[in-house]
Amino acid sequence: VRAMRIQSICQQSGAKVYVGGEFSASERPVFVKGNSKQVAHAVELIDKLIKRQYKRLPVQAHRCYGKGT
Repeated sequence: VRAMRIQSICQQSGAKVYVGGEFSASERPVFVKGNSKQVAHAVELIDKLIKRQYKRLPVQAHRCYGKGT
């Protein structure tokens, strides 16, 4: 199911999305590759997905941008 969500984000945005780290980890890095419009759209879709998921949990979602963060 999770892979299907990533595939859907790739298809909708045109960007390539890579999720790193171990599957069981609570925090995993996400890398988005594409032109600026594709990346912005993919990040927006990912942000919406995270916000939907975290509404169910008593935890705040975190966003990091830029190199070295």
